[in-house]
Amino acid sequence: MINENDATDLALVYLARGKDAGLEPVLRFAAAYNTFSAGCHHKLYVIMKGWEGAMESEKNKAIKLFKDLGAEIIETKDDGFDWGAYIRFSNINKSSFYCFLNTFSRPTTNNWLLHLFNCIKREDVGICGSSGSIMGWRFKFPLTSIKSTDCLLTPFRIGIRIIWHFRQIKYYPAKLSPHIRSNGFIVKGKQFRKFAAISNFPRTKLDVYRLESGIKSYSNYILELNQNLIIVDSLGEEYEVKDWSNSNTYCCPGQPGLIIADNNTDLYDQKTYIQRQRMEYDTWGRVITQ
Repeated sequence: MINENDATDLALVYLARGKDAGLEPVLRFAAAYNTFSAGCHHKLYVIMKGWEGAMESEKNKAIKLFKDLGAEIIETKDDGFDWGAYIRFSNINKSSFYCFLNTFSRPTTNNWLLHLFNCIKREDVGICGSSGSIMGWRFKFPLTSIKSTDCLLTPFRIGIRIIWHFRQIKYYPAKLSPHIRSNGFIVKGKQFRKFAAISNFPRTKLDVYRLESGIKSYSNYILELNQNLIIVDSLGEEYEVKDWSNSNTYCCPGQPGLIIADNNTDLYDQKTYIQRQRMEYDTWGRVITQ
């Protein structure tokens, strides 16, 4: 195990986007950051973007809050989505390790950062995250319930998936597309900077999807280096791709192993029974809720 003093060059990077999000996610992150011990030494950086115009008063409140947390604040223009912000940060910061959190992310347990840091220190590991998925944008039939009203929507769902399939076909593997979700993950700095140098800056949401889970994603880049993608749970247990669906972290009843929550993990908890099953099926290729 790695003690607190070993993580002397770890940058924890929180992306605070004002537009379409506002102050609420910032407040939730700050409350969770104060409540749950990270477990290891780190430097907190906050990337702020999209706080222009009418959001100026909320921006000032956010800045004060971040300064109270001891964060170094970096302001940037509002483009590139999450991955663009991560890439830009790696161009100006040369830390040995980066842990990236998006706007809606927040820790849910003590030692969450230490668990991720212990994992990324392994030589055979290239990225560790709080959640992942093995499915991509290639066509698969939607999960359908036997209710007549639900069955009526099946042709529509199939049509949408066919459209997405052909829009993305050349950007995704023919079969599975295992990837760590970009809501909360840790990487080796030097390795991430090499990836950033060969990657196109994202201009559209489709570009972001491809950077997260496509052929040219960071996860696939790590796999091509013969390194592992690891999900870490709340006890610090580490899971390779073949065991992800059993990690109890994402899209499973209660999500008890989750160490970093976000808007999608919240959404899963709010869904109906059949809707949760659909999310599980589209994440793992199988239904977990019975």
